[in-house]
Amino acid sequence: TIFYPILILDSRSEIEKAKEFQILHYNWGGDYRPNTYGRMGVLRDKGLVVRMTCEEIPPEAVCHTNNGPVYQDSAMEFFFCLDSRRTGYFNFEINSAGAVLAQFGPDRAHREFLSGELLATCDCCVQVLEDSWQVDLFVPFSLMQEVQGKPGLTAGDRITCNFYKIRENPDQMHFASCFPIENPTPNFHLPQFFGNAVVVEAI
Repeated sequence: TIFYPILILDSRSEIEKAKEFQILHYNWGGDYRPNTYGRMGVLRDKGLVVRMTCEEIPPEAVCHTNNGPVYQDSAMEFFFCLDSRRTGYFNFEINSAGAVLAQFGPDRAHREFLSGELLATCDCCVQVLEDSWQVDLFVPFSLMQEVQGKPGLTAGDRITCNFYKIRENPDQMHFASCFPIENPTPNFHLPQFFGNAVVVEAI
């Protein structure tokens, strides 16, 4: 069983202590393959913390509106399911302008955008550096409670998730995932291919 250890953190600055994951499965070919990686942790009693980095310059960013088509730009994405016994999973998709597309639902065809009020409870910070760009995303447990009735995550809890690098625009089109996806056409909305992750106090 593939699993990722989600380290419990006492501050967001400790994210560098979390285990690194690589986004290197280009499931549907393509020659453009920027080096993309990240880390995920649980901020104790607060929420999920994700940092993703992509070594590409300049990252295309036309969309500047939340819940807009950021996937047409260069984007990094985080999908997760809190509890396999409950229907639905979250998707957070972010471009280098800091625009966030966030939804919840059971599958690709049946999703609802998170409201502006819910999105405001998250914290998304994007930095465009000399040779890369980086996303820091915080998703609070209060949002998960509001949407799915899941109060939080503690040591031993398990989730499923996947991390992606994407651009649907024909210019440098690419689709990459952390955990492989066995599907003939590009589709990130396949939770059966999410990887297993477990919350841990130490690595």
